[in-house]
Amino acid sequence: MVYVGSSVDLWRRYGQHLYKVDRGSKIYFHRALREFGPDAFDFEVLTRCPRHELLGQERFYIALLGALSVSGFNGSAKPTGGHTRPCSLVTRQRLSEATSNPSAETLAKRRAKATGQKRTPEQRARISAGTKACWTSEEMRARRRGWAVSAETRAKISAAKKGKPGRKMSEERKAAISLLHKTRPRRRWTDEEKAKMSAVKMGHRVRPDVRERIGATQKGRVFSDEHRAKLRGKKMSPEAIQKRVASRRANKAKREAERLDGCGVLP
Repeated sequence: MVYVGSSVDLWRRYGQHLYKVDRGSKIYFHRALREFGPDAFDFEVLTRCPRHELLGQERFYIALLGALSVSGFNGSAKPTGGHTRPCSLVTRQRLSEATSNPSAETLAKRRAKATGQKRTPEQRARISAGTKACWTSEEMRARRRGWAVSAETRAKISAAKKGKPGRKMSEERKAAISLLHKTRPRRRWTDEEKAKMSAVKMGHRVRPDVRERIGATQKGRVFSDEHRAKLRGKKMSPEAIQKRVASRRANKAKREAERLDGCGVLP
């Protein structure tokens, strides 16, 4: 049995299919996924093409592989491609108003519908596997490396959050989170993981404006007597002290080598 689809973001589209399966979608393909499980299907990229050719390629492979016959799950030979369908400005405005400022009645309906719903272990395992596959794929990693938030977008995010009170947790909630962190076993990074993280952060420098903001938030900060007592009571193990000293010496030697290299002086 074959199902042919197209997307500008394959792993995100795959996750959307799993989400609809868990939500009880009645589409033929989703019913098959729910009955046999995602592991019964092989995920394969047939071709890659520019965005404006997606729907044409999808129609071509639906016909080529017979995805509409008894051996297929597609419901139409002419996919509309919701991700490429243009919306008018009026429709966009209506969608924005409906999603950004829901009424109290809508919020109450959403809460009532979500209350008491619990995912089965199988559903959680499928969602976890799909999310991990998405964020560990080389394609997604390459996309994240190129992500950069513009100054205009940062200003919009800052303006949207200003004046809004932050979420306040109850004392019981704080105690529960504290107990969880104290009793949870601490993860130990392997040498290979440490090397990868070091290679990623090598040469990374904090921007001057970020440094200024960090400094502004720390100026005038006063620690309570209890917090100071906690800081004074912390003691490092001899191994941790040796690692810190070795790291500082290595960083100092590296900076000195960079300085001499920049001056044209050979050691």
